[in-house]
Amino acid sequence: RSCYLISNSVLQDGDVIELCQVSDIRAGGVPNKDAKLLSNLQQKHGDSLEAKSLTICSGTDYININYQHVVCPDTETA
Repeated sequence: RSCYLISNSVLQDGDVIELCQVSDIRAGGVPNKDAKLLSNLQQKHGDSLEAKSLTICSGTDYININYQHVVCPDTETA
């Protein structure tokens, strides 16, 4: 039996991550490589963007790591 983390996005297709591939979940973190996305998120969430964010690190090994940035509704949820 496998467990999955499913995320939905208004702007993009959702993602599915198998939980056995998740190596770490970190507080904070924003998508620095996509300036337009970061700008849109900062406009929507303001100064609390970093506090409301999580970064999910996953991959099949410790060399090829994927980072999934998640913005929660509030800082308590994050």
